[in-house]
Amino acid sequence: VSQSRYTHSEACADRDLILIAVPTPHSAEYDGSTPISGLPAKDFDYSMLQIAVLDASEAAPKTPIVIISTCLPGTTRRLFSEVPNEVIYNPYLISMGAVQDDLKDPDIVIIGTRDGAQTPAVEKLKYLHYDMAESSINGSIHQGTWEEAESIKIFYNTFISTKLGLVNMIQDVLKIS
Repeated sequence: VSQSRYTHSEACADRDLILIAVPTPHSAEYDGSTPISGLPAKDFDYSMLQIAVLDASEAAPKTPIVIISTCLPGTTRRLFSEVPNEVIYNPYLISMGAVQDDLKDPDIVIIGTRDGAQTPAVEKLKYLHYDMAESSINGSIHQGTWEEAESIKIFYNTFISTKLGLVNMIQDVLKIS
């Protein structure tokens, strides 16, 4: 995906988990600047994610892979159910300008697996989140299937966008008054 001084094999060797965070961009016409109700439904571009997951799987076929990138519901199962590694979907809820703070103090942690089961890899991932967090996140970990985790991420993003839209509208009204 990007040039690095390490090969994929070196970067993935002897790891407990491989975390993958690459862009999953949308088409330019879906940037929110105009209504999309008249446009056809269109998915994100997962090409970089597919390359990264397949490269990691080839480099370390037994190491669990954790996908952090945003995916629409059904994507992980559709694209990665045949990958030999255990695949976990763990999207981060981060905002521009506050990434570090959001990682240290997440609102919630979302974890999705093939069947929603607790596995040793999921336990390692939870410990990673406990170690990163500056406050307690015990009640904030939500675990389910891939589709449930993907849905929570998308619904959360939609809710935040709705709140921002409402605040912007209120500000516009106050400027008029």
